[in-house]
Amino acid sequence: KEWPAPQILQVPSEAFQGWTQLNARSFYSQFDAESNRIFLNLRCRSKWPEHPEAYCQAVLFHELVHWGQYHSGIDKGMGGTKQEVHAMEHERRFVETTLGLQDMYPPDRPTPAELPPVKTPFRLMGLPRRVSTPDIAGQRQRFWIMTGTWIEASTMKRYHAEVIYHHGHWIGLMIFQAEPPAGKQLVEAWWDVGYLPPKRGASLEASFPLDPVYRGQWVRVR
Repeated sequence: KEWPAPQILQVPSEAFQGWTQLNARSFYSQFDAESNRIFLNLRCRSKWPEHPEAYCQAVLFHELVHWGQYHSGIDKGMGGTKQEVHAMEHERRFVETTLGLQDMYPPDRPTPAELPPVKTPFRLMGLPRRVSTPDIAGQRQRFWIMTGTWIEASTMKRYHAEVIYHHGHWIGLMIFQAEPPAGKQLVEAWWDVGYLPPKRGASLEASFPLDPVYRGQWVRVR
């Protein structure tokens, strides 16, 4: 039996206010099984500025997976969480293979094996933030930063850690001691040898290397 094609509607953000208020989070798309419609939030174009249509295509594909779950009947054997995980897996594969974009989604937390042998223990908190900075040739390099803060009980000193992820790899770790009100002082830094900043102690924003290549070898730079 042929499944009825869904009607796809591009609508302004205001159309999602009910869902947003009910779930306390932003919605970029929704599949309504009763009407066989997919609603696409026009704000999707601003979610990924470098590729304005990519995120729209991604969330539309996500809802098409839900459409397929419903019409195939497999949704009846899956809870809501499993349906979302299933759709997200297909969405991510679509973005990375069909659209050829590798850094659209936040990375998983690094495992201990992916981190250098730092002496100072640290805890990561929250989700990574996506940023970009020019390299030494002026080209934009896009990467993710995951942060953590803690207080060392014995000395009552406050520390801040930044773990950097680029092109599918955890490639840098910087640990700072917070010194209010002056700011923070770099205590320890590690970089993958292919991403090692050309100037010792230079900031990431000022010295991201040109055409870095991941080599899987950590180097302590301070």
